[in-house]
Amino acid sequence: LESCPIVSSQLAAGCPSPRCRRGSLELLTLDSGPRRRVRMASLLLAEDKLEEICCILDGIAGGAAPGRITAGKLRSLASSAHRAAARLQAFEDKQYNRAEQQAANKLFKQAVHMSSSDDSSDDDAATALDQAAVDELREAGNASFKAKDTVEAARSWSKAAALLKAAGKPDAKLLSNIAAAHLAGDKFVAAAHHAAESVDADPNWWKGHWYRGQALQKMVRNKPPSLAMGERLEQAIASLKACRAASTLPENKYKEVDIALKAAKDYQLRTCEACKQQ
Repeated sequence: LESCPIVSSQLAAGCPSPRCRRGSLELLTLDSGPRRRVRMASLLLAEDKLEEICCILDGIAGGAAPGRITAGKLRSLASSAHRAAARLQAFEDKQYNRAEQQAANKLFKQAVHMSSSDDSSDDDAATALDQAAVDELREAGNASFKAKDTVEAARSWSKAAALLKAAGKPDAKLLSNIAAAHLAGDKFVAAAHHAAESVDADPNWWKGHWYRGQALQKMVRNKPPSLAMGERLEQAIASLKACRAASTLPENKYKEVDIALKAAKDYQLRTCEACKQQ
């Protein structure tokens, strides 16, 4: 490991020497609480290093002199990259599944709460809603999104959506706005989650289906073929089909949705073929 130039640079910077255990780097264990332990890798690869490697590979593919780089070394690198991508894909899938489960639990708790509050009148619920606060937060989110501050837009819209949901009046359009903000910020898991909430609030609102389909597609782009990847593509295709069938979809969006649906199906076909070759 010390012969690796990246490891050497880490050692020169004073990082502890990584040790190999069963083919993987030994992980350091740190205490973060009485019953919680966080495991951290002793070797970190910065994002700029990945970009540098990609530039080198693109250069070789374009005809640049490879130097001492051989085809065998690149195959070894590709194999390592494939294993790392598979691990990250499993981690992202776990995050998505956790978010889905948390959303389901939240909806269940809300249903129980609403069931126990059947005796309360609709007037009481309307009184509990601070419409002025909702409008203010909505406008703040709109302004942030126009300024391309997707994080602040999602934050403001989420606060407004929470007030509406607490009053028993979930807003599908507002929830789809949150999904759009997360999607613009490349937070695909969060985008898919809020888009699903939008669909739950109004199954006929086309943007909920559209953003969920877009988020699910982006979650699997450039990822190695896997069962979880296939499931995401199936969900994306189902969302795009529902979007196309929604009566709220404007006619000038028909072609765009059709193109996205065809692209998703084509990508699914290529993925299936890749799985068969493995």
